[in-house]
Amino acid sequence: MKPYQHTSSFGNALVIMKADLYSVSRSLAVHLIDVSDPLFPEPYLSATVCLPESSLLENKATDAFVNTNGDKGIIPFLEGYGIATPLDITAISGYCSYPAYRFNLDKLTF
Repeated sequence: MKPYQHTSSFGNALVIMKADLYSVSRSLAVHLIDVSDPLFPEPYLSATVCLPESSLLENKATDAFVNTNGDKGIIPFLEGYGIATPLDITAISGYCSYPAYRFNLDKLTF
């Protein structure tokens, strides 16, 4: 899988996109894994969040709410590399809003 350059408040990292499922909603979970040192890959950040509103998503295999609270640069990163495209759904949790995106499964590692 092709790694992507990601810059955030955490610094710069070479990351791959790892897909998984949330155990509660069985919806798509996407994590960035830092592979800057290929011998020691490590979790970098979770690109998605699990919310009760996941039941509103059209396709749980490709659609997920993006974690804009964890990294303000995640939206330009996902859109810039063609990893995900926005949907017209937003979920609110606490003081944060989370936009829904459709992920390109060809860009994710399973």
